[in-house]
Amino acid sequence: MALNRAHALHAAAVAHRAWFALGARHSGGDVFRQDSIWFALPDSAELTATIAFPWLRPGGGAAALDAILGRIRAQGRVRGASCWTVRPEHRTELGVLLVARGFEVSWQAHWMALDLRATYAPRPAAAGLEIAPVGNIRAWDRREDAHPDGPEWRHTARVNLELAALRPQQVWEFGAFLDGDAVGGATLFVPPEMHDVALLNDVGVVQEHRRRGIGSAVTDAACAHARTLGCRVAVLNATPDGERLYLHVGFVSLSRGQTWWMHRPAVEAPPTVEQVRFAEALARGDLGTLESLSGGLDLDASLASGSTPLQVAATFGQADAAGWLLDRGARFEILAGWDLGWRERVADELRRSPEYATVRDARSGTTLLHEAVVRDDPVLLGTLLAAGAAPTVQDSTYHATPLGWARFMGRTSLIEPLERAEQSAG
Repeated sequence: MALNRAHALHAAAVAHRAWFALGARHSGGDVFRQDSIWFALPDSAELTATIAFPWLRPGGGAAALDAILGRIRAQGRVRGASCWTVRPEHRTELGVLLVARGFEVSWQAHWMALDLRATYAPRPAAAGLEIAPVGNIRAWDRREDAHPDGPEWRHTARVNLELAALRPQQVWEFGAFLDGDAVGGATLFVPPEMHDVALLNDVGVVQEHRRRGIGSAVTDAACAHARTLGCRVAVLNATPDGERLYLHVGFVSLSRGQTWWMHRPAVEAPPTVEQVRFAEALARGDLGTLESLSGGLDLDASLASGSTPLQVAATFGQADAAGWLLDRGARFEILAGWDLGWRERVADELRRSPEYATVRDARSGTTLLHEAVVRDDPVLLGTLLAAGAAPTVQDSTYHATPLGWARFMGRTSLIEPLERAEQSAG
């Protein structure tokens, strides 16, 4: 029997909602509904409140979201908030309302599933690799000289192991050990609402051991255990880095959803009513409202979402609103212009001000060349290189060149032009 993808996508949403609920309740928080919108509110400054797969009542979405955000802010003990959907909905009314209230448009969760009833052939493990269930955090540290904190996934594993202790028939943690060293792990969750569904979370491998089959092996182990539990389907959401791994082990694509994230500054300092109206008008291309609000506004200042007004207009494809901003003196931005399809103007701006091509973004620490790699956009890459963008520039987080990013992300169409550019740069 072939995998029912509609059922699997529904199962992914149900399983993730149950996972968010488990984390919130473990922290002392709870789950609530506001006008049919489900949200989990943890009681921890280390965790994020989650609005999961909302459905907005016609005409009532703004009031419902305002009530939810008011409750989150009144609670006062979360580091931010997120919203998840199973469809790419960032230009819908939901996206407009979220961005205006301080959420940034973030990564597209790639919803994927594996039919656990299909014929299964385990892949051979790498030499020296052992995959084993982990019962406590000390199991990560088999070597006496292991660092007590370790990489980020070790912190995540600690939290997930606490959940496993509380829900031993729902949560299992698996560790990957290479020659005795902990190098990765994965969490398996079977939601109480759907006993035939397995959710994979937090599959991770330390940077220096990636691309050696370790991620595949730990994923296989978690799925094998799910089969013994009687699960029929495994689901997950994949990042751009992870989706190739999951395709390799047999997962299929269901949908590319959307996530939005509100960070602590926007939680602690919410936008004013006027700022919300301004952002909504930009996202909707409502020039009449923009005219009524224009007095005294800084057209280059970042809004609560972290985006500038021009970036908001570009995100929602509102060329008229972007033109309205530029006509009133807003600064032109390369990526915003590119997203609006203004390719010739972007090239002209880069010729006049070539420094745009190499400056690092204050928030991400990356250059436009790095962004072209993330987008897998050879036309943008070529435009930037033609304008004199330095191909050897490094980002400020990983200290890697755009070529390094292209190789790591498997951007095959970008590797050769970047190699040529580096060689020419000498």
